[in-house]
Amino acid sequence: MADSLIHLSFQLVVLIELQVGDGDCDSYCYVVDGVPMVAWPLYAEQHLNRNLLGEEMKMADGVEQRDEDGFVTREEVEKRVREVMTSTKLNEKSNVMRDLAMAAFGEFGSSTIALARFVRSWSK
Repeated sequence: MADSLIHLSFQLVVLIELQVGDGDCDSYCYVVDGVPMVAWPLYAEQHLNRNLLGEEMKMADGVEQRDEDGFVTREEVEKRVREVMTSTKLNEKSNVMRDLAMAAFGEFGSSTIALARFVRSWSK
């Protein structure tokens, strides 16, 4: 799972830390930092990313959009933000994923090894 975590590219969703994410970093940066997230997809593959972060990885709480127009109510946003701010489970899972990501980036981690193999394959 750590390999798929590191190698997937995520679109930025609404990220709750002490502030809302500013778009300078994809959500994998927040995975590495162990930050629980509110996933608010706008278009394209972001809906898939919401499901991956929320349902599969269990480190985001995805907003529910209205069927008739795709908008999200302020009550829904409040509910999800409060959940992320108070959820022990989301926080614990985010910390576990942070540790897995950091291990993958370590000297003998899976990402470091994969990158070294890739570089060696091009130097032959």
